[in-house]
Parts: sequence; structure tokens; C-alpha cells
Amino acid sequence: MMSLVRPLCTCCCLLLTFWLSTGGVQGQPGAGPSATPEWKVLRYHECSRSCGAGVQSPLVVCMSGGEVVSLSLCASLSRPRFESQPCNEVDCPAAWETGQWSECSVSCSLGTRTRNVYCSQIKSTGISAIVDDALCNPDARPASSAACGTAELCPAYWELTLQGECSETCGGDGVGRMVPVCQQKQADGRTQTVTPNQCLPEQRPLPEATRCGLQACPGEWSVSQYAPCSTTCHGGTQSREVVCQRRDNGTTSQVSERNCAGPRPTSRLTRSCNDGVPCTEADATTRAPARTTAAALPDITRASVSTGTRQDTSGNTELYKYTLQWEKCTIHCEQTQSVRCMRRTDSVLVAMRFCRASGNVAPVPKSRRCIDSQGKYVWRVDPFPDCAKTCTAVTRKVWCIDLTTDQPANDCPLCLRPIRSKPCNHYSCLAADQCRDTGDFCRLITSLFLCDNLGIHCCLSCKEQLRTVGG
Repeated sequence: MMSLVRPLCTCCCLLLTFWLSTGGVQGQPGAGPSATPEWKVLRYHECSRSCGAGVQSPLVVCMSGGEVVSLSLCASLSRPRFESQPCNEVDCPAAWETGQWSECSVSCSLGTRTRNVYCSQIKSTGISAIVDDALCNPDARPASSAACGTAELCPAYWELTLQGECSETCGGDGVGRMVPVCQQKQADGRTQTVTPNQCLPEQRPLPEATRCGLQACPGEWSVSQYAPCSTTCHGGTQSREVVCQRRDNGTTSQVSERNCAGPRPTSRLTRSCNDGVPCTEADATTRAPARTTAAALPDITRASVSTGTRQDTSGNTELYKYTLQWEKCTIHCEQTQSVRCMRRTDSVLVAMRFCRASGNVAPVPKSRRCIDSQGKYVWRVDPFPDCAKTCTAVTRKVWCIDLTTDQPANDCPLCLRPIRSKPCNHYSCLAADQCRDTGDFCRLITSLFLCDNLGIHCCLSCKEQLRTVGG
């Protein structure tokens, strides 16, 4: 019996080997292919993106008779190119994106670093674009700045700051005094004033004047002087103008009345005059007609540009003319002219509308350096006291006088004011490792005895001169 089973098993093994070598149909053991094998797409993989234009790649298999067969049956066939297909071509939700952090704002103490934060969205075309921040969740916005730095304090430094209040709160012609203050940035990032000995004395700047109160002043109502009486006898009238004025950039000018707050002055704008003066025969020929408004002005027939006046048909000269006045010198040593309107009879300044109504030609204002106009007011100084062997500064008296009266005054140009203090032997305060000559001119500095002013640049040479002279 055993002799019969062994040949049968050998035969079955041979048949199974032949079936596997021919790629038998799956699910039908022992069945051979019934058609020519070929490459086909069985299905497509999942989309590569959930939004923003993804792609699906094909799953390619070898098929024969509608069934998937071994790939070896198609190995001899040319495999065609099967294309991927687009999918999920819709806009993605907007999301926050960030750039790289910047360098820290300081190398010592506490500083900040920043980065760009923007709202981005991948469109249905697959392209990323920056969109309005409103499309991103504001609660999820990343920080655009962060603290950085070290616990090491930065060196203290001198800074000029305004001392006290400005001489003017507005108008553009205020003057303030800038004085040196020793400052240091603390570990928490705040700047704090420290004692002067924490700053280098040789770097201490001198006090100086500065412009302040630069904002324009609010408008104010201004009432002019009364104009001349409309008649010389038998009673007439006098009127005055109400205008809104504002001071800006050191000049007072007329502005629209809407710039003035509060009620417009209305009391005693017109009054009677010459009521008890009887008329004479001379008054009948010299009596001047009232011309206080543009409507009452006579017809103008001839102009005189050189004198800035006009004459009417009766030969009478207009009552008003333009005039130029120099303004105060600015902190930058500049002085400009302003155009004003003056009444000829008493040289009183009136509103500009009188000159404009008269048709006069306004002159062109000029400007000049204050040093060119100086003459009446000058600065006086006392000599500097001798320098002692100290690290401080020496001061002297500086004052302004009126040359016409030889009395103190306040009208000297601040930009021309001489210095009141200077450093004194600051080079003697430097440590040994900081004392050096920084130029080839130090021999000249010591020969001209200029160490008081320039000794900081020639520390070694000036120290030697101080030791020799002082010893």
C-alpha cells in the first residue's frame, strides 16, 4: 500500500508546481488563465491633501480575464504611464504663519526680539497667499515679540534732558535748558537715573539751550485799537475790529474765527466821537470821510507800489499801509520778518483786513542771520577761573546787556550765548590703563597750554605737563 501512495504524492506535487508556475487564477486553485494578461488601474490611493489641491496616485496591477494575476505574467509587457488625478480642490482654512526671530535689541540688560506674524491660506490652486488677519483666529495668534538679553547691566551713559519747564507752553518760540543726566538701563528694561559718578566724567556733555513748546497755541480773540473818528466835528463814530489770532512757529497770524473758542467779543466795538466839537469853515474842506469798512472805501484809480499807498479820486491818501517787523531771533540764530498792517495817522497796528481792503501791495518778508542784526544787545562774559587739580568743571558768569543803557537785558540771541562751563583737567581722572595720547598733535597742545580744553585727547602728555608745572 505504501508503494502506491508515494508515486501518487509525487504526481500531485508536480501538478501543483506547474500550476503555480503558470500563475493560476486567485480563488480558483488549479485553474489556468483564460485571457491575455495586461496592465490596468485597480483603484486610486487616498488624496495627498484634505484641501488646497491634492493628488491621487493609481494602484497598477496585472490582470487577466478580469482577475488580478501575478505581476510576473505582465513582466514581458510594456507598462503604460498612468497619470495621477487631482482631488480636494478647495481652499484650506486660514492659519497663522511666523518668520524668523530678529537679533536681540541689546547686548546687555533686558531687550526684545521681534518676528513677523501673518495670516496665510492655501488656495484651491495649491498656492499659499497672505490674507487679511480677520480670517485667522485672533485667540491663536502667535507672539510677535519676546524678551531677551542677560542679567548683566549696561554701562551708565550721559543724556541731555529738559530741566524744569519750557519758557512757553506753545507758539514755537519757547526756550528750555538741556542738562546732562546720568542714566542706566536696568535688568527689567527700564531706564533709571543714577548718580553722576557712575558715568565717565570725560564724556559729560555741556548744558545747552533747545527749542520747546513747538505746538501751535489755541486761537484767541484780539480786539484792535479804535480807528480815527469818521468826522472832525459835529459828532462821528469810531469802530474797532475783532479777529481770531493764533501763535505758531514764533509768529502771530490771523486765522479763521472757528479756531477761537468762547464767545466773540461784542462790547463797545463802536463808539461816538467829536460830539461837542463845532464845525468851522476849515473843517468843511479837511473833513475826512469815514472809511472803516471795505464797502465804504472810494474807487481806486492809481497805485503807488514803491510807497505801498493808493489815492482815491479826491486825492486823499488811504489810512492804512503795510509794514515789515523783525521777529525775535530763534534758537537756530534765524530771524524773519512778519507783514503787519499799520494805521498811518498814529502808527498803530491794526487788522490785516484794512490793508487788504485798501488794495495795497504787500511787501515780501525777508530773513537773516541774527549775528547780522546784532548791535543793540550783546553778551558779556567773565573769564574762566584757573583750573585746579580736580575732575570737575569750572564756570563763569554770562549775561546780556543793552548797549544803549548799559543795563542787563533779556533780548540777546540764545544761539550766540557763550558757554558757561568747561571741563577742567578731566584727563587727570582717567585710570592708568585708559590714559593715552590719541594723536600726533599732543606736543602742540602742551606747547600752547591747551590741556584744559583738549587734554582728554592727550592724556599722557598733559599729565606730564601738569606734574612738571604743578611740581
